[in-house]
Amino acid sequence: MTSASMTTLPAPTVLGTLAWAWILATATDLATAKTYTLHTTSAGDSFFDTWNFPGGWNSTTNTPTYDVTNSGDNWLANQTFAQQDGIVSINDAKHVILRVDNKNEVLYNDKRYSFRIESNEIYGAGSLFVFDALHIPYGCSVWPAYWTTGENWPEGGEIDILENVNQAKTNQMALHTHGGQGCKVEQSDQITGTVAIQDCGDSLNGNTGCIIVDSNANSFSGFNSNQGGMWVTEFALEAISIWFFSRANIPDALKTDAASQTVDTATFGTPTAKYPSTSCDIANLFKKQKIIINTTLCGVFAGAVFNDTCTAKRENSCYLDWVIGPANAYDEAYFEIVSHRVFTDGSDTSAPDPNPTASPTTSGGGNGVTTMGPNGLPTVITLGGGSSASRVTVSLLLVLAAFVFTLIV
Repeated sequence: MTSASMTTLPAPTVLGTLAWAWILATATDLATAKTYTLHTTSAGDSFFDTWNFPGGWNSTTNTPTYDVTNSGDNWLANQTFAQQDGIVSINDAKHVILRVDNKNEVLYNDKRYSFRIESNEIYGAGSLFVFDALHIPYGCSVWPAYWTTGENWPEGGEIDILENVNQAKTNQMALHTHGGQGCKVEQSDQITGTVAIQDCGDSLNGNTGCIIVDSNANSFSGFNSNQGGMWVTEFALEAISIWFFSRANIPDALKTDAASQTVDTATFGTPTAKYPSTSCDIANLFKKQKIIINTTLCGVFAGAVFNDTCTAKRENSCYLDWVIGPANAYDEAYFEIVSHRVFTDGSDTSAPDPNPTASPTTSGGGNGVTTMGPNGLPTVITLGGGSSASRVTVSLLLVLAAFVFTLIV
């Protein structure tokens, strides 16, 4: 080709560059947005139809069951005892109450009763979990968690949605993966939270997981004084994302009384936490998940960092001054749940839990360490899935991008 026949393209203007950046960012957001359809609602008198209580009696130790992994100072009540003793109940508003025992004296070397419930079904990628609550457990020695885990923990992965201890004021979310490679998270403008620990592997950083801290003090005591709110968790191959909405900011389609049959994640805004598949091998590290709600007392998290937000009167104060202390110290240690819903994207993502009454082996997530440990390596995964509507929208945006580009460069 001769120089006379060549055409010189003009350099892109600043406006053109900005337009491209906006269009590509919008296209990326829409590519991961999905519409989900209601699969299961747990609420009111029928709430426990979709959950089970793994607590019971351990014939080997001749004691009630408890979580040996967390070294918690609490027994796990079975459903019959929990209902008889007021550990679980339905209040006049038809909200579910799950509480730590706040009535009975506990003698030295014994444990206080608490609860753990697990979903009857397990859910794969293509699921959306919506947890609407008015009150969550709070106070010294208290370790509440709302989380998910694979059947073969830790190999199936773990998603910590709500977790912290004692008198902490902010929620911390985390992923836990088996092994030291293949999953990490970095700070970005795609989340409103703050990355505290990057590496998700259970062999790194004492198995803290990759922690993202909610920057707003609207969890725990702040949550309870403001009529609660809602956590929404999207478990997708493209990303695992968590949104928190205070009561006043819950999107209309997500409100429990709206009884929506479908929800669109494109309307949720920026998530509090997001773990994209570009740096986490979700497809291989996360298997079908069961959902768990529980409260542990003391143990390897609340006991280990007790002095950070609570006053230790003596050694082992968490147990000696709280667990076997006055029962009314646990008056605030309860969940009040409006509803729990699961939406799916239409793929075959759910199944009955194959072992719904198994004794618990682990509980929610990390141990609260906040030192950085950037040892994990990212794994690049080819994005897949997504609704056909979102893919069409992306295509249209790219066509629009080409047109806009020709006008302004």
